[in-house]
Amino acid sequence: MKKVMVFIFIVNQFLFSQESNIEFSEGYLPKNFGDAIDYMEYSWNENDKISFKVKDESLAVSELHFNYGMFIRNSWLRHGNPELKSFFYKNGIYSFDDMSSIILTSFHRKLNKKNLALKKQFKFFIKYSKEVNENENKIHFENFKNFKVGDTLTFKYLRTFIDSEQEKLFYEGHCRAKGILIEKRKTDFNLRIKLIETCDEKGIYIIDYSKKLEQPLFEIMQVNDVRWNFYNDWEPVLK
Repeated sequence: MKKVMVFIFIVNQFLFSQESNIEFSEGYLPKNFGDAIDYMEYSWNENDKISFKVKDESLAVSELHFNYGMFIRNSWLRHGNPELKSFFYKNGIYSFDDMSSIILTSFHRKLNKKNLALKKQFKFFIKYSKEVNENENKIHFENFKNFKVGDTLTFKYLRTFIDSEQEKLFYEGHCRAKGILIEKRKTDFNLRIKLIETCDEKGIYIIDYSKKLEQPLFEIMQVNDVRWNFYNDWEPVLK
């Protein structure tokens, strides 16, 4: 059943209203950011909401990263309504981990009747990513020299997974992907790689940063595919 929802963006905060006793259908996928928060408030039982609400914000969010956060990343962001994902892309957030953290943080603040401060949340993750990139840029050139054409490389799964099963296998230490370095491009620290091994038949998600797009394009790479990819997504296999 569709939920009636008013979604207004005013002075960097979202205000939500919904009719009482409105039920979501089974397997419901939020249509947008506001809908996602409303669905969480509807679907969580009161005990879970209270337990989440009374905890320190950072602790509450971090504790759910690998369970409900994984559900958000896989069901809503990877395989859900693209409008939700597009909302984050338009605000400079490209990591599914960051997206799920923002959703959980916003839900925690809504339960505690706090300002969601979305712009500040976006700025935090953008600044963090920029700082990381700036620090990494200082050592990119030296690290890039360590990659030799013909090397066997291991994929680091820094950005996203095909599904929750693959993510679970990776964090349990049972999912690895390998490729052969075919060519290097110093101008943007990209590597041309042939994938030779994965932990399952699903392949891996990569981003070709050489493509000039408004938002990063995730592509599935499978065994024997050859693609360009940023060098830091890979590491040489220790000999």
